[in-house]
Amino acid sequence: MHQNFLQLLAEGNGKVKLKTQKLRAYMKAKGWDDAELARRMRAHRSTVSKLFSLDRDPGQKTIARLLEACKEGLDFYDLFFFDETVRERNSDEDRTNTKAS
Repeated sequence: MHQNFLQLLAEGNGKVKLKTQKLRAYMKAKGWDDAELARRMRAHRSTVSKLFSLDRDPGQKTIARLLEACKEGLDFYDLFFFDETVRERNSDEDRTNTKAS
């Protein structure tokens, strides 16, 4: 589906971040509250709360369920962005560790 982002996430090369304002606007247009989104995602409401509070980065399962819940109006690129700064920081650390060896 969104193989390139999910592959990078699985490899730990960066972080996929939720566009919370975009999701909130979509939910408002649909008349959904957090509980309804959780129901449509087949997830616990605490999962939705954590997404919006940014307590954690969404995992592949959460990403897939959110995409399924919003499939009638939003796609991966509408809901998420890839945090390149994490990837760059990891690359810098790898180069430093290689030089030190």
